[in-house]
Amino acid sequence: MPPANGLIRVAMVIEYDGSGYLGLQRQSQGPTIQSELEKAISTFGIEDCVFRASGRTDSGVHARGQVVAVWLPESLREKNICSAVNWHLPDGICVRKAVECHADFDPRRDARLRTYRYLLCGGQAFPALMHGRMGHQRSQLDLEKMEAAAEVLTGVHDFIAWRSSMCQARRTELDLKTCTVRPWRDRAAHGADTQCFEFILQCRSFLHRMVRFLVGGMVLAGRGRLEPDKLEDHLKAMTLPDGVKPVEACGLSLEHVWYPTEKNLFGDSPLPTF
Repeated sequence: MPPANGLIRVAMVIEYDGSGYLGLQRQSQGPTIQSELEKAISTFGIEDCVFRASGRTDSGVHARGQVVAVWLPESLREKNICSAVNWHLPDGICVRKAVECHADFDPRRDARLRTYRYLLCGGQAFPALMHGRMGHQRSQLDLEKMEAAAEVLTGVHDFIAWRSSMCQARRTELDLKTCTVRPWRDRAAHGADTQCFEFILQCRSFLHRMVRFLVGGMVLAGRGRLEPDKLEDHLKAMTLPDGVKPVEACGLSLEHVWYPTEKNLFGDSPLPTF
């Protein structure tokens, strides 16, 4: 789309609490992150900001590094764009960075790597202040077994079975660059029967609910119900192991989207090499 008179194309990094929203993409059934951003931008007289995003997060999923591109009035060029837009956004949605970009910048197609984080609690006692930010499994989980499952999942596989039935992606063979799990600690000590874990997954693109299915597979391994060799067999056969279910959406966050050097608009560190 060519530049419009009186308008500038702006790329933004946005952060949001996905609780209470039906995901990123605009829907007729209820509030979404896109609809709230478009409503805020409409206060500047923009009827169609031509919203584009790096990815569609599901209902209840959070983000700290979602990237979007929109049209804004040229008059905002001389102002603090973040403050101007944030003034009209509800609590729980925030523009962290904003830079003018070329009209052909596409946050989704130009992306080269996406980083997701999943926080999970194992055990009976759940950290109260992490409500809505962390998934919960009441079983005690074996870290070494989850690490072994993560190692099997890393690399090039056809993940056709590790997605929701609503996924319409045609390309299902993906290179999962990073799949790790480690203990997670906040500032407060937890009870002896409480475990907290952080999962990090990186790939150029993900299938619908793929991250939540993958974490679900690692959790099943952590419960002692899925051995690494059986997991490997299922990956080769392109089947989903019995008992694997997607974990709760509330523990998932889109943390960062990486772009090649010529599209690195926000001054991020260079695209990781593997």
